[in-house]
Amino acid sequence: MLNEKQKSSSIRFNDVTTMFKASDLLYAKSMKVQMMIVAVCLVLGMIALNASERLFERDKPKHGRGCLCKMLNTFPSAEVFDRAISANSQDAVAYEGRAVARCRKGETMFALRDIQTAIDLAPRRSYSHLIKAEILLSLSSSSVALAECDKACEIEPSNFMNFQERAQERAWAGKLDGAIKDLDRALELNPQDTWSLEYRSSLNVRRGDIMAATRDVVKYWSACPDKLFDPHDGLTAFVARTTKFLWSRAIKK
Repeated sequence: MLNEKQKSSSIRFNDVTTMFKASDLLYAKSMKVQMMIVAVCLVLGMIALNASERLFERDKPKHGRGCLCKMLNTFPSAEVFDRAISANSQDAVAYEGRAVARCRKGETMFALRDIQTAIDLAPRRSYSHLIKAEILLSLSSSSVALAECDKACEIEPSNFMNFQERAQERAWAGKLDGAIKDLDRALELNPQDTWSLEYRSSLNVRRGDIMAATRDVVKYWSACPDKLFDPHDGLTAFVARTTKFLWSRAIKK
């Protein structure tokens, strides 16, 4: 027979055992919940990634997405510049415009010849060097294209578009730190430059600086609320890029 002291000790032991069992059960449930949340996040992230990449591949322009690219898409046809060149064979701007028109038609080598003529006639036009960089990029000559951007920045260091374009060239060459410095400079020259803000966010994701990327993209959406659900620059695209980076880093580990 157990005395009262032994009975009391046995009850306390049973209470502690029950408490530990309950704690283990709660911990197991908590782990299951955490794993389920992680799994759901991964699934949603991969869905976002696939959807965003499909939309981007379908809708992306032939060359970059900066202000220069938008301006190039508004140029008239080559015939308009043919007439201007016939009237004045020394008109560098006309050769420049025809180079853009020909590049848009896929006549890349003719475009390259025209833009070189424009540069020979007016070597201090930074815009011509940017156009040449775009044309060279279509030929996969990224290192030569970057050199043209360097010339443009040297000629006109107060033009934010020069730094935008060089940021793209550097990013495509894998020089992310240099690209972000160029975007910093572009934003200093033009604080309203929302394109550079969004592009810097995407590059910060690639660098692994998620906090900096989030700060930039929130500023971008605040300035352009209509872009929040855009397939290229909106929430889905940001989640996709971030998930892709985190997933690749987890695989490496």
